[in-house]
Amino acid sequence: MNRRTVISTIALAVMFGIAPDASALTDDQAIEQLKAYNQAYTAIAARVTRSVVTITTKRVEEPNERGRRMPDFFHQFQLPQPEERESSGLGSGIIMNTSGYVLTNNHVIENADKITVTMSDNREYPAELVGRDELTDVAVVRIDAENLRAIPIGNSDDVRIGEWVLAVGAPLDLRTTVTSGIVSAIGRSLDIIRNELSVEDFIQVDAAINPGNSGGALVNLDGELIGVNTAIATRNRGFVGYGFAIPIDLAKKVMDDIIAHGEVRRAYLGVGLKTVSAAE
Repeated sequence: MNRRTVISTIALAVMFGIAPDASALTDDQAIEQLKAYNQAYTAIAARVTRSVVTITTKRVEEPNERGRRMPDFFHQFQLPQPEERESSGLGSGIIMNTSGYVLTNNHVIENADKITVTMSDNREYPAELVGRDELTDVAVVRIDAENLRAIPIGNSDDVRIGEWVLAVGAPLDLRTTVTSGIVSAIGRSLDIIRNELSVEDFIQVDAAINPGNSGGALVNLDGELIGVNTAIATRNRGFVGYGFAIPIDLAKKVMDDIIAHGEVRRAYLGVGLKTVSAAE
């Protein structure tokens, strides 16, 4: 085995608690194990951070119709017409190919009049909305840029409970933030997409995810994209230990349809689903 393979093997052994008995190690050997563990994370982060972008949105809100004008019998007290107000939004996105297609969440860009993508090296590009899908909370935008690094894509069907993952995004506008954790559960349905035809099959993780992470990347130890960070379970809008990501197999199918057809093509069977209790 070469040095990289040895280091990776040691790192994985440390992660999963199968390293040699610490009492049999010298101090220098123990330190080398920690360095290998550290190198595994820094290598993954280096592979993926250039492929994750920050998305900012602007929306012009029309003034409230009330207050534009008082009733006619109060015409002498007519108020000035309120001005339009601009609101902003923040999220993350993932560079999927060198053609400039960026995968994100629908709720990140929904109703936006202007979308801006900021790279990890602070380059900024206006983005065009290619399409969005409310039923899966997936959206695709496109930028005209060079020297893009597409993220490697994994297989979310292979994700297992307990495996280590990293979440990358721009929580609270802290760009290119990397957090780590494990897969806590798979196949979660949260009823957060308010549509009877919604498709929810979330990967649950305990890597820290906060507002602004939406649309960012969830990657495995090979640096491959396995999910799109989408939601958190919280009572205070901050991270309390549970985050959720759309499996990449689902998100990519939606993205491919949007790019090819401008919409998601689905078959409908007319079959309803419900949670089955132990009594049933």
